[in-house]
Amino acid sequence: MICNDCGNELELTQDLKVCPHCGRRVDYDFAKFVEQKNGYAINGRTLTLFHVSGLTPEIRARIENNDLDELILTYNIVWNPEFQFSNSPFFRSKQKKVTFKLTIAPQVTKLNFLFAACTELEEAPFFDTSDIQETMYMFYGCRSLTKVPNYNVLRVKKMTGMFQACSSLREISSLTSMQAVEMSDLFADCVALESVDKFYTHCAENIARMFLNCSLLKNIPDLITMRVKDMSETFKGCCSLKQINKLDCKSVVNMADCFADCSSLTSLPNLNTKVAKSLTGLFKGCSSLVKAPTIETDAIDFLNNISDIFSGCPQTNIVIVTSANEVTPELRQKVATGALDEIIMACNPSEAASPFNRQNVSEFKCQIALLAFVDSTAYMFSDCENLTIVPKLNTAHIRYMTGMFLNCKSLTVPPILDLSKAVNLSQMFKNCIQLQEKMAIPNELKKTLHESKDTYEGIPQFTVIGKGVGIIKNLLHRKSA
Repeated sequence: MICNDCGNELELTQDLKVCPHCGRRVDYDFAKFVEQKNGYAINGRTLTLFHVSGLTPEIRARIENNDLDELILTYNIVWNPEFQFSNSPFFRSKQKKVTFKLTIAPQVTKLNFLFAACTELEEAPFFDTSDIQETMYMFYGCRSLTKVPNYNVLRVKKMTGMFQACSSLREISSLTSMQAVEMSDLFADCVALESVDKFYTHCAENIARMFLNCSLLKNIPDLITMRVKDMSETFKGCCSLKQINKLDCKSVVNMADCFADCSSLTSLPNLNTKVAKSLTGLFKGCSSLVKAPTIETDAIDFLNNISDIFSGCPQTNIVIVTSANEVTPELRQKVATGALDEIIMACNPSEAASPFNRQNVSEFKCQIALLAFVDSTAYMFSDCENLTIVPKLNTAHIRYMTGMFLNCKSLTVPPILDLSKAVNLSQMFKNCIQLQEKMAIPNELKKTLHESKDTYEGIPQFTVIGKGVGIIKNLLHRKSA
């Protein structure tokens, strides 16, 4: 202790009343000082812990044997990665149940690893958690745990691995967290978990591996995932899960193996994956998946092992084209007959690499996705002489549209396409003799666009010019033959 007046260090004793250096009165509680120095205080059968130093072998024995009426915890519970050690009074305890009252002091905000490795614990004790902000790995490895009370986790921000490897836990009641950002591994390896009641994920940014290997899980609540960035392996190995109602993936960057090995999953809602950079193994091993959701791909930078997305999904009718070698006569036949649900183009659909050109159909029944690194749709639908309906396409990232609808003689109305990145429309509608109007080209695009004069070559005089009156004057008109 330091004297507040002269700054000299004081040797605290029970009889010390004044500073021997300056004579200033010294006010302190010697008994409390001793308690703090020892790390604990005992009042009857009430134990107050001030520091991990108070966890002597004798004190640990009293806690494990439930030889208390109350334990008051006054310090944060944290994990020391260097020594693989927690300062928790329960860490690696062998007790099956905590029978005494557990009180958490108001200044405590972290209970990380509180009951970690308590392999014999069958029932978690109830205590006030209303001020707690971190519960990471709180019950990690509690393999005998079967019952958890309804904790108030309204202020918890980090819940990573809270129930990880609780292999006997069958159900979880409501988790009313409204601020949790980190929720990865929350129920990972809970192999007996069958259901989870409603809990809040409004602020969650990371739910990676949340239900990893929950092989008996059949029902999950609707998850609010609008802020989530990492959903990698979230449901991987949930082989009893048959349905997921709703997922908002608009902010997700990583969805690798998200639904991998969900062998009972039959369908999924459409997934908004516009900003996702990794979808590797997304549905790998989903052997019961009949209809895969539409994959939005607007902002995907690169997709590693793209062919692995539907690996082990024999019932899905989705094809990913990565090169011209994959455009076989069999594939073209499936496209023509409408036997596919979706084609994902992971390469530029040139004359050789397009499964659509030269097809004798009026419309294509399958959905078509163009990955973000695809920058050309040149000759994609060329020589489809009976094509009247152009499928919906997202061309926001396409630069080259040369000959895209070349010789589509039955096409009457130009498609609605995003031309914001286009630089070449050469021969795009050449010989589309039934076309009645030109595609609208905004004036600002006209300044940078290299539109060859033969874009509309071979087309009779137009009877209608554009739908957008405001941009008609900015269109490039072909001179009459």
